[in-house]
Amino acid sequence: MEVTLRKADVERRLLAFVIDHICITIVAMFSFWILEGFFMAGLVGVLLYLCKDVTGGASIGKRVVGLAVRYSEEPDTVPEVPALMLRNIFSFLWPLELLMIMFSRNKRKIGDNLAGTDVYIVPRTTPPARLYVIIAVVAVVGLASFVLGIMGVLRNSEPHQIAIAHIEASEEVRSVVGEITGYGFFLQGNISTTGISAGMSGSANFTIPVRGERGNMSVVVWLEMEAGSEWEITRVLYRTAE
Repeated sequence: MEVTLRKADVERRLLAFVIDHICITIVAMFSFWILEGFFMAGLVGVLLYLCKDVTGGASIGKRVVGLAVRYSEEPDTVPEVPALMLRNIFSFLWPLELLMIMFSRNKRKIGDNLAGTDVYIVPRTTPPARLYVIIAVVAVVGLASFVLGIMGVLRNSEPHQIAIAHIEASEEVRSVVGEITGYGFFLQGNISTTGISAGMSGSANFTIPVRGERGNMSVVVWLEMEAGSEWEITRVLYRTAE
């Protein structure tokens, strides 16, 4: 029996987009953590956005809310992969695409008009209980990824590299822990800057756990940067493990 699919409403499409965005952000943050670079993490994010619908015309978000991409003239046909990727080229202009969905005559975003596609409500194949588990897992992993992403940014920052160089050259640290063997996984700290380019100034502080051959300790480092100058260490506090 032929089933007539109904076009998706704006609310479901927006919810699906938010879920997809969270999932892609999680993967991009892990990519930043592993590959240690904004460029590669950004490239991973772009590829995921382009390819998010290539499996059956439905991304993770669309599967959760019961949507799928189909050809606008043939709602029973899943589009080819090139068409599914083409429709996502302008996903980064999502405010404009949202306006197109809400106010254009055919209620289709820019990518859908280019690819000849549309989004329809389809029967869910995933039990509701499993959907709740998926949402909970995404939320937990998303929070963990956010924390890891922040620590990755701090670790790759210039003031943190200066603090690490100071610790590795410190005789006081070596006298307590011996040869440094590594640093703790969790990093506490913050960086605050004002201005742009050569006129930038700021402050930073880090609490860095240090592991050594003879023991462990924490080193707290404060740094300042005046406009037009480099980061400089202003204070260091050494805390030995009890």
